[in-house]
Amino acid sequence: MKLSGRKWWRYGIIGLTILVAGLVIWVGPVLISAKRAGLLDATEAEKYQPSREANLKAIATALNLVHDSDGVYPVAGKWMESIGNRLQRNGMTAADAQLKLIRPGLDPKSGKYGYAYNQKVAGKYRDDLPKGTLLVVESRNLARNAASEGEIEAGLWAVTIEGTLVKTAKQN
Repeated sequence: MKLSGRKWWRYGIIGLTILVAGLVIWVGPVLISAKRAGLLDATEAEKYQPSREANLKAIATALNLVHDSDGVYPVAGKWMESIGNRLQRNGMTAADAQLKLIRPGLDPKSGKYGYAYNQKVAGKYRDDLPKGTLLVVESRNLARNAASEGEIEAGLWAVTIEGTLVKTAKQN
């Protein structure tokens, strides 16, 4: 039996209709469930709330990520640049990620930072350093890429290579 052009077209439409109906029956419930679970909703950018703890932990994590990829900690003169792209999490703006490099209480627009990198860890392999070695300290040196000798001033905080926060008592 030979089919005319009109019949082929009609059978094609019927076949396409069946295919679309099948896809709707198969995929429809999945899409409805995803919508109900909020998976298809637009996500808002995460608003970062700076704190001493969060900033120091984020900086230590970023420095350890650099260490893990390069095999050593970064050089002291460019440590902030080396971790910049490792501070941003999913949904976070680049501007919010940069707030992690500014000690809370300092104006983000002032060009002041308030963290110093222990230059004794620069270029070193983590396992060659003693446990508890300070990685970054809060500092009265407010310059970008500030470096220290790994000593913490009274009343300020630091983070070790293991990510442990260290707090000192304020002097009277």
